[in-house]
Amino acid sequence: GYPVNIEAWNLMERNGFRTEIILACTGIQSIAIMLGVAWGVRSTTRQKIAGFLLVFPTIYILNIVRNVFVITAYAEQWFPYLPEIAGNGEFGYESFFWAHNVMAELGALVFLVILAYALFRILPELGTLADSLYRLYRSEVEQIVRPNSRRSEP
Repeated sequence: GYPVNIEAWNLMERNGFRTEIILACTGIQSIAIMLGVAWGVRSTTRQKIAGFLLVFPTIYILNIVRNVFVITAYAEQWFPYLPEIAGNGEFGYESFFWAHNVMAELGALVFLVILAYALFRILPELGTLADSLYRLYRSEVEQIVRPNSRRSEP
């Protein structure tokens, strides 16, 4: 219900504002990372299928909503604020900046954290892996920050 002029398979225009959909806009990277992590731990086939059904459609649908929001906000100039911060010299870029770089990115972060939590509930082994990675990196950082705090061996 939102007509745009298609200039190429990944390039659209409305109201004189052109938007290009690139690979990073598709959500395929988020889907691949989340599924790779989810399927990389020991789990049952049922858990893997549940993880897939949680991750793939959720990210795919939310990403379409994100893209529609950014394109509409840019083409309709919803957020033409603070050009000294958000402008790049291109007319109207501020709306793209606020919609894409601030609102959509923050929204994606919140949804990915919620999605990761739901994945931890489906795949408890994932939580164990995350905890062990946290402990590993924490001890490495502690050794870098306080190299003399290690106990000497007798």
